[in-house]
Amino acid sequence: MRELKIPGKARNEFQKGLDHLHKKDPAGSLSHFTKAFQAFPDYYEAYYHKGVAKMRLGQNDEAMQAFQMAID
Repeated sequence: MRELKIPGKARNEFQKGLDHLHKKDPAGSLSHFTKAFQAFPDYYEAYYHKGVAKMRLGQNDEAMQAFQMAID
C-alpha cells in the first residue's frame, strides 16, 4: 500500500541514486536520494541509502544521522 503512495518523481530519483551507488559513485548518488525524500518525506529507503553513500565517503557521523532518520 505504501509503495503506491510514493510519487513517480521520488521513485525515479531513488533509482538514479541506486544506479550511482552501483557504479561506485556515492557522491553522485547523494543529490538523487535527497531529491527522493524531498518529494516524499517518508521515503525511509532514500534516507537509508543516503547513509550508505555517506559511509562509503567516510562521513560516518552524517551516515549515522541518515540512518537515524530512516529509523524515525
